[in-house]
Amino acid sequence: MVSLGACPMFDPLRIALVAEGPTDRVVVEAAVNAMLPDRPFVLTQVQPEGSLVFGELGGGWVGVYRWCKQASARGGGRLSDDALLYQNYDALILHVYSRRLGIHRSGSSQNFTRGRVVSTQHTAVHAEASNLCNSFGVFLIFASIDADVAGYDYAEGSIEPDPGDAQLPCERPCPPAHDTTNALRSVVLSWCGEQAVPKRTVFCLPSKSTEAWVVAALFPDDKSMEGHIECWPRPESRLGQQPKKLRIRKSQRDYKDRVSDIEEAWSRLTEPGAIGKALRFQNELLAELTTL
Repeated sequence: MVSLGACPMFDPLRIALVAEGPTDRVVVEAAVNAMLPDRPFVLTQVQPEGSLVFGELGGGWVGVYRWCKQASARGGGRLSDDALLYQNYDALILHVYSRRLGIHRSGSSQNFTRGRVVSTQHTAVHAEASNLCNSFGVFLIFASIDADVAGYDYAEGSIEPDPGDAQLPCERPCPPAHDTTNALRSVVLSWCGEQAVPKRTVFCLPSKSTEAWVVAALFPDDKSMEGHIECWPRPESRLGQQPKKLRIRKSQRDYKDRVSDIEEAWSRLTEPGAIGKALRFQNELLAELTTL
């Protein structure tokens, strides 16, 4: 097996993150680092911007919607034709979390280069990642959307949708979670002016939210795990319902304190029958990397 660390002249993968807030960044970055332990990458949060009010577009899913519209406008109506974005980054991670509709305090927007080896990984992850040794100047887009945005409508975000925007709400009965995430995928594509996921693009659609992944990673014995954690209405509520010494807040500081635990748990989350949307994200990412 070839280690990416041994690849000569191997430039870091450049990733732009579009998200609703700073906690989303911590989780997404941990997941990518777990999948590509030997592949250095630089992650830059471009939405929300690093200001107290999250820049001119604001935070939450509304800010992501506005960013998609702005980026697709630069591309003449299609995100995939946004030359400015594609020239500066190899990857874009786009994240929406529908419950955060207000103004949020910003975390750091600094760039970080990652590439630390995580010991507990699937062999398949290493095998697919080793194929990257011959891939230079690659461009990969990640689009990460929390599925509970499907339960909202545009009016709740004070948005007057464009004629081409797919309908919200688009929530389906859960389980199964994939009915809602598939519907939401079409909605987000419409925001981006796309009919299908473009090449070098990967969607990441946690259900109901990224916090389902956090709960599954850090508290595998939580009662929400007894049924369908991906259908639990507010998985973030379980973070503060743990024993006092273990409970955490939904905050950038608390997530960063446990980031190594999230990374190490990724292989468990992506086992067949575990967290379906995490597994789909991994499968689609690795499949896309093999085409570069």
